[in-house]
Amino acid sequence: MALMDEFREEREKMRHRPLKDKIAYFWEYYRLPVIIGLAVLVAVVSFIYGQLTKKQDVLYGCILNTFQTNTDLEENLLEHMQYDPNHYQVVLNKTLVYSANMNENSYEKYMVLITLISTNSVDFLTGNEAAMSSLAYNTSFADLREVLPKEVYELCEPYVLYADNYILEYNEEHFDGTEESLITEYPDPRKPETMKDPIPVMIDMTQCPEIMELYGNAKDTSIIMAIPWNPPHPEEMAQTLQYLLGE
Repeated sequence: MALMDEFREEREKMRHRPLKDKIAYFWEYYRLPVIIGLAVLVAVVSFIYGQLTKKQDVLYGCILNTFQTNTDLEENLLEHMQYDPNHYQVVLNKTLVYSANMNENSYEKYMVLITLISTNSVDFLTGNEAAMSSLAYNTSFADLREVLPKEVYELCEPYVLYADNYILEYNEEHFDGTEESLITEYPDPRKPETMKDPIPVMIDMTQCPEIMELYGNAKDTSIIMAIPWNPPHPEEMAQTLQYLLGE
């Protein structure tokens, strides 16, 4: 009771003090909860604003081994698919590097790529032929006949490259943690007749100007595209190929 009486007495005194003193008193005793409350309010408002203004991905591509950062492909694809750019976006991740002869840095980027693919976050990948041919046996490229509508696959078929499913299955079955347990000599992806069980897993996009622009229109370089299993936006992926291949 003594504490409550003291509190009432202090409050009564404050009623008769100037406004300046009241403000100073309030700040002295309540500034910590006020600061915490304001910080929480700002965080909540920022979160809500971010959720309301966040754009939804409609396509996610990994553009490997490129230094080109500014192209119009993202905007052109959105326009082709008739999405409002204020609410939707095409994401082209141009930060990843992969080499068939991996060093520590490229291995880290490879693990990022594998994580994106394994979480079904990637619709397609592009890269030079050597990198993509190696990736075809070191990650999970889809059989294009299984992930594309028939008419879209037929559009891609003249440009298809292959992997040998025999090697894929052999390596999966016999891998014991050592490189010696794997078949590491891969056949030419353009010669399915040399393979035991060829499956179409890649598309040569060298004839596509907008893809080549992503690589600075490099001469004497073949740029290859592949689609992982379970792409998150299969319909938009099909539309993308139709746009890029000129249908």
